[in-house]
Amino acid sequence: MEKYSFTLSPAYSTYKIVAVLQQDGASIRFVMQKRKDTRTKTKLRKAFLDYLDYVKKQEDCPENFKHQPEVEFVYVSREQIKYYLAKSKQNAKKRKAYIGS
Repeated sequence: MEKYSFTLSPAYSTYKIVAVLQQDGASIRFVMQKRKDTRTKTKLRKAFLDYLDYVKKQEDCPENFKHQPEVEFVYVSREQIKYYLAKSKQNAKKRKAYIGS
């Protein structure tokens, strides 16, 4: 499943104050600070749905990507988003170390 994880670039996440909190196949939960930022929500939803279309075309598409898509937004403070971003950077470093060994 990690092979098909939807990610945002650190620069985009920092600029838009948004992060991926959790993903399970066709279901994703984003955290953001600004509740009224409909433009960013629309772009994230479209990007995720486009990504799902790509994954579904792959031969080894996991079963949980074939379900009805769900996109959810959770609103948190800027500090909490920074925490999620730092946590995702740590996990990325661990994955690189694991892949490199």
